[in-house]
Amino acid sequence: MELTEAEREEARAERTADRIRDELLATLQELERRRARAVRARNRLRSPEMQKRAAVLALLAASAAAGAAWWRLEPSRAHRRLPAGGERMAPLPPWLGPLLRQALLAGGRAWLRSRARAWGRDAVSAPPALEAGT
Repeated sequence: MELTEAEREEARAERTADRIRDELLATLQELERRRARAVRARNRLRSPEMQKRAAVLALLAASAAAGAAWWRLEPSRAHRRLPAGGERMAPLPPWLGPLLRQALLAGGRAWLRSRARAWGRDAVSAPPALEAGT
């Protein structure tokens, strides 16, 4: 049985349509896979474990910054801070030490309150010494 030209064209069009449909289905499956992966990653970042890790890293960074500032403020080490020319560096202003301390205490209080909210508890009030900022 011999196929006519129109039948051959129709068969070719059907094969092309099937191929395009298969490619579209594969693309949609890949998009769904990527969407699910993104949702999993977002949920992982919102997990309490990741929030704890982020809080610990922030605390470590704040501690390192405060330690570096404290080291620079400490007068017994002033003689070690000589630049290449030999002249002393200007000391930090006297108001900076208490300001850094207040900033660290405020950050700690804010972190404690956020953790209390995340854990579903009432905010734990800080001891009076911390509330007064001393």
